[in-house]
Amino acid sequence: MNKIEVVYEIYEIRSDSWRVLEEVNPEGSIDTHQRGVSVKGNTYFVAYRNGLVQEVFLLCFDFTKE
Repeated sequence: MNKIEVVYEIYEIRSDSWRVLEEVNPEGSIDTHQRGVSVKGNTYFVAYRNGLVQEVFLLCFDFTKE
């Protein structure tokens, strides 16, 4: 069986390079075609978590702390 590995990176303008974000443990999954919405330094995505009932929630990434 093929295993999919997801890597999160952030682009740093000062160094003109990409950096891998360590210890990213999202609570759910985000569709690859989905866009986020940025408000006051945070970017929000609609995320999904599957279980007995599928949950839909907002997942936030705070760029001001990165």
